[in-house]
Amino acid sequence: MARERADLVVVGAGTIGGWASVFAREAGLRDVVVLEREQAGSGASGRAAGMVRAQGGMPDTVRLGSWSIGFYRGQRDRYDTDSGFMQRGYVILATTARGERAARDRIAMQRAVGLDARWVDVDEIRRLIPAMAADGYRGGSYVATDGWVDPPRNVRAYSLAMQRAGVSLREGVGFVGIRTRAGLRGHREVTAVETTAGTI
Repeated sequence: MARERADLVVVGAGTIGGWASVFAREAGLRDVVVLEREQAGSGASGRAAGMVRAQGGMPDTVRLGSWSIGFYRGQRDRYDTDSGFMQRGYVILATTARGERAARDRIAMQRAVGLDARWVDVDEIRRLIPAMAADGYRGGSYVATDGWVDPPRNVRAYSLAMQRAGVSLREGVGFVGIRTRAGLRGHREVTAVETTAGTI
C-alpha cells in the first residue's frame, strides 16, 4: 500500500465509519485511513431507511440521537454539504396494553434527559399521519424533531467531507485482522492492521 503507517484505521466506509474518520481528523489525528472492501456507501448506508431519531430506549441513546439530529441540522454550515435531513417527526406505535405501559415509561425517561417526547392517542396519530389506519394500535410515543436523511445524499456528503478533511479512503481494500502486543494493565495494544493489500 502507498501508506504504511496511520494514526487511525477505520474499517468500513459507511455512515459511521465515514463520519467517524472526519471527526478524527477534526480532533487532530494526522493520518486517518478508511478501509472499504467495495465502495463507500455500497452497504446498508447507501440504501437504508435513513431514520434519525432521538427516541432511544436508554438515556445514552437519547443523548446520542439528539446529538445526531443537531449534527445533521448543522451540516450545511459546517461542511458546505448535507445529508438531506428532513425533520418530520416520528411515531412509535403501541399495539398492546403492555406496549403502551412500556412506551409511557420510555417517554418519562426521555423527558427526564431533556427530550420533548409525548404520548399521542389514535386521533392525533391520524392527524399526524392521515394515511394511517384507525385501528390496531392504542397510540404511540412521538417526537416532533425526529426525521430522516436521504441515504445516497448522505454518502455523497460524508465522502466529500472525508476528501476535504484529508482522510485516505482505500476502496477495494478489505480488512483481514490486527496484530497486538501486551499493553498497560493487561490490555492489548494494536500494532498493525492486516488488509487485503498489505499491512498498515
